[in-house]
Amino acid sequence: MYKYLFIFLAFGVCSTLFHSCSNDDEDYSSKMPTFETVAFDKQEIHVGDTVIATIVQKDKGNRIYNGVYLWDCDDAKIINPTLLSQVPRKEPNPTCKLVFRSSGDKTLKFSAKYNGAGKTFSKMQNVTQSGFSVAYTISTLYGSATVTKSRIHVVP
Repeated sequence: MYKYLFIFLAFGVCSTLFHSCSNDDEDYSSKMPTFETVAFDKQEIHVGDTVIATIVQKDKGNRIYNGVYLWDCDDAKIINPTLLSQVPRKEPNPTCKLVFRSSGDKTLKFSAKYNGAGKTFSKMQNVTQSGFSVAYTISTLYGSATVTKSRIHVVP
């Protein structure tokens, strides 16, 4: 009788130990930043004006490092762009100065590529709004995002 009671208690203790070890709810994946908009320091942009463009991040991501940034803009000189971010979640939003050479509607593209420190990257939803879009590309080792701001109206 005691033999069966001992086996039953040993089984109960072991099942409790294994149950508590199997609770792995922590998510160790890398998460890309979520981009909200592109903000300019001037309401009206004139040809020849120096304008600061800021890529506004709603969430700066998690478990990412070494962000490499590329900037491109229609018929504009790009001055002092943020090109590298060692720890993106601890640094300010990326910025660059633009000097437009001609009037009309322009498009700004910002591309970011991040290395992941997690097991993998979380999937991200692409964003498309009027004049603003974000396209994410996710792989096991890195994640990238392309932010596009169109309909930037430059007046003479």
